[in-house]
Amino acid sequence: MNKHQSKRPFQRKIIMMIDDSKEVLKLGQIIFENDGFQVFTAATGKRGLEVLSRIKSPNLILLDMHMKDMDGVIFLEKFEEQFNEEQRAPVVFYSADDTVPKSNAIGFIKKSGNLEKLLSAVHFYVNKNVTRNERIISK
Repeated sequence: MNKHQSKRPFQRKIIMMIDDSKEVLKLGQIIFENDGFQVFTAATGKRGLEVLSRIKSPNLILLDMHMKDMDGVIFLEKFEEQFNEEQRAPVVFYSADDTVPKSNAIGFIKKSGNLEKLLSAVHFYVNKNVTRNERIISK
């Protein structure tokens, strides 16, 4: 082992994407995996809750606000009912909307098509311990 290698294995950060657009999920998976993240996806809120119950808690959940089976606020309510506080990952809305609903999400990333901004915002949320009292908007 050389002086730059850690004794601990590299731990990839985990992102959970929940969005009813298969194109958004596929593109997000490609972008984030190429950047070193482990990515899980779900096309419905219900499926997102199922996946979250089977995986290690992600470092971040990117959540669409408008899905066919439930909106983002309803998802958050169900998420908080199903998982205790220690199991809950931080949630960031990822939406084309211009307004952010009142919720326990820690932030908002506007869907703009700018992949560099998206990656930058995700790194910010993953690497900073943002609390619910410090909601941050990334446009």
